[in-house]
Amino acid sequence: MLNRLAHLNVQPLSKDEIQALPEGEQRVKRMKAFGDLVFTTADQSTGRRGDWLFYHGKMDPEGHWYECVSSLGWDHTMLSHCRSEFVIVSEAEARRVPRPKIGPDGKEEAADDAE
Repeated sequence: MLNRLAHLNVQPLSKDEIQALPEGEQRVKRMKAFGDLVFTTADQSTGRRGDWLFYHGKMDPEGHWYECVSSLGWDHTMLSHCRSEFVIVSEAEARRVPRPKIGPDGKEEAADDAE
């Protein structure tokens, strides 16, 4: 499994963004993230899995895994960046992937690669 630390600006979807979703998808917990990475997105038609993000913060104090469903690079502005959207991963699926170790300062602790 590839672990990559990324600095992202993570925000909840606005009410307008939630209302624009199909009705069945409005109840699934979602968030948007802005940063430098373009993520692999999930594609139900081909069965391709999207990149996962572990979020632990104000919007989700317990911390959960989220899967990328949209990731678009914006390189036509002075502040080139990527806007990605993530949906929460089911508890059953998330149990298969270990949660990152979060230290007392709220930051991910370094992985021990000495094995």
